[in-house]
Amino acid sequence: MRRGTSLIELLVVIVVFLIGILAVVQIFPRGLGILRQSRDATMANQLARTEMERLKGLSEQLPEAIVANNDSNTATGFFADIDVNATLNDGVPTGTTALQQDGTLVSGFGTGPWQYFTSANRFRGIIGEGRVIPAPRFIPQSSGALYGSLMILNFAPISVPTVAANALQVYGNNLATRETDNILRERFRDYVCLFDDENNLIYLPQGPYRAPSFNRSFRISLTYFVNNGGNQEARSSVFTVNNIASATAPNSRFYTQVSLASLIPGYVRADWDSLRVARLFQSVATFTDAVANPSLLDDAVYEYIPLNYGLGQLLFNPSGFEYKEMRGRGRLPLAARVDYNALDWRIIRDDFRVPANSPYLIKLSLNALKVQGNQDADGKTYNGIQLTSGGRDVVVMDMETGALYEPNSYNVDKSNGIVRMIDVDNNAANGLSADVIFPGQATAVRADDVKGRPIRVLYRAKGEWAVQPIKGATTYLSAWGPRITWDQCFPGLADGLSGQAFRIYFPLSDVGKRVTIGEIYFRDGVNPAVQVIRDQEFIIGPPATGDLRLGTIDIRPSAGSGAVLDFSYGFAVRRVRGSSVSVRVTYNPQFMTLKADPTQNLSELEVWLRGQRRSETETFLTKTGVDQ
Repeated sequence: MRRGTSLIELLVVIVVFLIGILAVVQIFPRGLGILRQSRDATMANQLARTEMERLKGLSEQLPEAIVANNDSNTATGFFADIDVNATLNDGVPTGTTALQQDGTLVSGFGTGPWQYFTSANRFRGIIGEGRVIPAPRFIPQSSGALYGSLMILNFAPISVPTVAANALQVYGNNLATRETDNILRERFRDYVCLFDDENNLIYLPQGPYRAPSFNRSFRISLTYFVNNGGNQEARSSVFTVNNIASATAPNSRFYTQVSLASLIPGYVRADWDSLRVARLFQSVATFTDAVANPSLLDDAVYEYIPLNYGLGQLLFNPSGFEYKEMRGRGRLPLAARVDYNALDWRIIRDDFRVPANSPYLIKLSLNALKVQGNQDADGKTYNGIQLTSGGRDVVVMDMETGALYEPNSYNVDKSNGIVRMIDVDNNAANGLSADVIFPGQATAVRADDVKGRPIRVLYRAKGEWAVQPIKGATTYLSAWGPRITWDQCFPGLADGLSGQAFRIYFPLSDVGKRVTIGEIYFRDGVNPAVQVIRDQEFIIGPPATGDLRLGTIDIRPSAGSGAVLDFSYGFAVRRVRGSSVSVRVTYNPQFMTLKADPTQNLSELEVWLRGQRRSETETFLTKTGVDQ
């Protein structure tokens, strides 16, 4: 007689299996989540390393600093209002009060789309990116070609205001600065800026007589103090003095006087140690022919044609190549430096060469690209990268000419991050053809063979991925007071009142960055003689409890527990240089929905920012080849 399995026994077995299966199933979401986190962390590290390698290859064109810059380009010109109290860990700007339903963030630092003012985009101000004028080349046009020295800004696309010409400021090597109390005693030097400390005057060189006249403009970077409600308040700004005419008669040269009191509302006094003056390049439609007019060479070399502001494409007069200027240390090659605001660190830049063989596939760094018209991280419609009319999901740019590939010349698998170049005329005999729009043109032309050409692909990815370069000042000047700007440091007690004598102070925004100090003069209780530390690297630490609210370096671990700074030589610290560049990659898989209540939206944003993840890499890398 056989025994069967009763219904109750079957039910018991099924229940046991279900419990086991459910327990296993619950493991999968966690496991998949861990796999996603591991994949994202690996990708963040790879993006950071890739960007670092790109910067190493462009070390000559590194900026002098990347700062928290008020994106307030005005109708009258580029203006940099630098927030030296911002820190890299700030999620939102100081004084943020609301986030409107349309995505507008309201703060004391600026008002605009929240994406451009928060997280990685807190630091978008590029100061002094540039290089010695490169060798000239031909830039094709729909008819003929332009000839000049092409510079494409490292961190383009850039922020372009309503008046596009105010998107950036282009200037040359710093003038030598010299103090004077009597302008009549001074001999004219075309490369020298004079200042009168007692009367708060700056004298700018007019240059020699020129016919026809070329008016000059100058960029002035300065820390100064203004009267604000009876209190002196420090400001760090960059402003311009425009249209200084040449001397009025042949063989005559002189200076034009500029009064800071009339130039700056509420002006009280200046920190002359921070004064830096450079001549501005002039934006033109066509270049002056310095070969045919050699007497105009000194002015022609300061010309550039803005091929495309948004893409940071600038063409310089070819006469500037191998041109040298007199300075106190001899003759320097002419360099062009640019101040601007990067548009958005969430725009990923991948550099490639067009493949030589079919099917001409290019794998981007990230998958899951954003699609124009789809929902964005804040529930609003994503409008694409706004560089062309209507915007694009993906932009492909030729790095030798600045030409943009037309969308019919490539297609994109946005899910897998793959770009395929298309032979638009389907004729293998003339290579890989593409339709491109050259800088300054509105109509596409056919390029017969683009295989092997260097290109840059611009796109955004889901998850709000951002690649943020971080750089302190290339050179720091010692100040005599604790109200310092982005390129200054303050040796403790230099003014006899502020700080600690064993500390060197730096802007709050530089906490965590590395600097190399050429000379630190100090004394200690054991040996009363003045001693010196040379060429030592330090990491700028956070503010010390009960001390100045500035980044700090404590000299005691290197100089001894009783060490204090010594000013016997008129200074305690010299040759302070930024010695590192780092890259931070951030990403955030979360979403939020903006509603009518601006206060609630701000809370939503703060929650969203807490979900952000990051990866950072650092290297020793200094700017080369440009006068500071």
